[in-house]
Amino acid sequence: MKTHTLTTTLLLVVCVGLLLVSFRKPQNDVSSIGEVKYSMLPPDLFTETQTGTWVLLDGKPLSEETTLYSFLEGKMRLDILPKQQNTYMLPNAKGRFIRSMNINGQGDDPETHRKVGSYQKDMFQKHTHAIGISVSDKAAGSQMDRPRFPDFAQPASRAPFQTNNPANGNAGEETRPKNIALYTYIKIAN
Repeated sequence: MKTHTLTTTLLLVVCVGLLLVSFRKPQNDVSSIGEVKYSMLPPDLFTETQTGTWVLLDGKPLSEETTLYSFLEGKMRLDILPKQQNTYMLPNAKGRFIRSMNINGQGDDPETHRKVGSYQKDMFQKHTHAIGISVSDKAAGSQMDRPRFPDFAQPASRAPFQTNNPANGNAGEETRPKNIALYTYIKIAN
């Protein structure tokens, strides 16, 4: 009876061991590959705080030796990266805002067929400004309204309306929301 219990216990230990080995991460661990992080730390300090290989998301070529490249190549999904000549490039986030992807065309980005990491140039939405005001046309003896424009909308002999007038307060070189500058990193290897 003792031999039977010992054999059963040994068999149970072997099965549990095999089960644990089957749940172990594969040799080519891709967990968190392609993850993007923001940080206040510059590259030399950031790499000290992280495991794996992290690089700036700065538009440089993606080496074929990285786990990210191998993973995307194995899944036949390298086409999600921008390409120059025959080289796949990391997206360039330097000085740019990150915009989340539309999923199934749902979201606020009017361009519904963008690729992950694709660049979108700046743009102003089409709009109009009402600059006219109505006044009575008493000279013609009628009370009908006609548009009258402020001085800045008069013929070219007058000063044009300028949006970079110091009186406008925060006019500048670009249109942008309030923001904070951070480093943007992507994990390319473990």
